[in-house]
Amino acid sequence: MARDLTSRYSSGALGIPSDITAILNLANSVSTAVNDATTAIASKIGELTQQLEALRNEIEAQKNAVIAAGGTVPE
Repeated sequence: MARDLTSRYSSGALGIPSDITAILNLANSVSTAVNDATTAIASKIGELTQQLEALRNEIEAQKNAVIAAGGTVPE
């Protein structure tokens, strides 16, 4: 929506002064930066979730190996 407004204002279609266009351009840049940051954070969360699952699997495998060898493990 910000891009559409920026486009319409930049073209002078609505007679909006250039300083408002600059503000809209800045808002659009901020919006893009926030979206990029959100995507990067979501990606990192995905990576960390996979690492956590791998650690859980490794712990479970070691626990099972201890039990198979006749040992005990805490709950």
